Amino acid sequence: MEMLETMGASSAAQGGAPRKPEYGRAKRANGQGAKATAGRGGVNVRLAKDAADIDAMIEMGRRLHAESRFRTLPLEIDRMQEVGRRGLKDGNPGLIVAERDGQMVGMAVVLLGEYYFAPVRTATVQLLYVLPEARGGAAAVKLLRALRRWSAENRAHDLHINVTTAIDTARTDRFLRRMGFKQTGGNYVLEGEG
Repeated sequence: MEMLETMGASSAAQGGAPRKPEYGRAKRANGQGAKATAGRGGVNVRLAKDAADIDAMIEMGRRLHAESRFRTLPLEIDRMQEVGRRGLKDGNPGLIVAERDGQMVGMAVVLLGEYYFAPVRTATVQLLYVLPEARGGAAAVKLLRALRRWSAENRAHDLHINVTTAIDTARTDRFLRRMGFKQTGGNYVLEGEG
């Protein structure tokens, strides 16, 4: 049975700070709540719930850092822990994890804000990462679907994904287009300037 991954109503809809949405549980045919289990592809996607999840996300972040173009920059654990604490407390940023067999295989961090030119909400994905050994499976698809739901629940007009890690950019582009995203520009950098 495929897990239903729905989110609760957000206080952002009433103009307040984003409320940490929660994923619902799958319902059995008899209407009884079922234990949340992995759906198709054996991957379960949920919001991070505690400090242990943040620690696991940081460990995965070490792998992301080592694989990305940012590997020459310092990795500040205290800074990442603070972002995690804020996400757990306020629900912004949204912290979403993908697990297979109880092990984290992917994660996403999404921030709700407003455009600088208008009081219109926008959700920006700060990080979307799937471990190399889990790529090509269900994890990335389920993380993107969860990001779309988080964005919708928080009444964001747009969901932005900026690809800046330089990890397999052509494959990432094809994947995002297949998932319904359209290219609206590009990312350009002068590394080491300043």
